[in-house]
Amino acid sequence: MLFMNPMLSELNVDYAALVERFGDNEEIMIRFIKKFPYDTTFQSLEKAVKNKNPEDILTYSHTLKGLCANLGLMTLSNYCKTMVEKVRIKIYMNVYSDFANIKNEYHRVIKCIKKYTDDDYVYTEFKPAPPRKNYRRKKS
Repeated sequence: MLFMNPMLSELNVDYAALVERFGDNEEIMIRFIKKFPYDTTFQSLEKAVKNKNPEDILTYSHTLKGLCANLGLMTLSNYCKTMVEKVRIKIYMNVYSDFANIKNEYHRVIKCIKKYTDDDYVYTEFKPAPPRKNYRRKKS
């Protein structure tokens, strides 16, 4: 399916999945896809793989799978699905090669999104946000 927006064409998104989520509103689709680089799930998955933490690998690969499916990024979603299925049945021997596929596709997607946006997003290691302060007024 060819899109009016070249970014959607280059990302090779699943048009049916996008229409299901966003209707035919291409502007909304693009707005949500442009926010994808700012989601920290990939960085959390990368950290979980590095730390060899099966529970976190399952959590973050499953979360990333759903996020990508909602955005029509089915290649990335399917790589995550493969990892989820293996980790659920405790097959860990291919985690690094599965993650390599995820990482390569993730960086391809990020590079493509960056190409079509004005943002200066640059991938960096995950750093958690500082805790939020509670600014609620105290009741008198």
